[in-house]
Amino acid sequence: MTTQRAAETPDPIPNHVHFVWYGTGFPLLNRIAIESALAVCRPDRATLWHADPLDGQPHLKALRRWPAFETRRMDAATLFPAGGAASLDDAALRRVYDGVASHVSRSN
Repeated sequence: MTTQRAAETPDPIPNHVHFVWYGTGFPLLNRIAIESALAVCRPDRATLWHADPLDGQPHLKALRRWPAFETRRMDAATLFPAGGAASLDDAALRRVYDGVASHVSRSN
């Protein structure tokens, strides 16, 4: 009975993986790493968040063949939507984000 109940309980965390990329190029190594994660984890959804335009990148085009894969541009409207979560101070978060120059820090 415990096994049956566990099967009926939905996962508390969605099976959605996120990747973050800063830069205008998208190298083959990124494609290989993401395809490996998609093949092993088999997520319901996978999102590549990117800050710079990546139109025409051949390795990114290849990733779009995966049905669960999508790309989303990181910009102020996406990261700090008007009327966001009431528990967040969007203006303070935006100041911190804008004040950080390192891509590593921004992705965190």
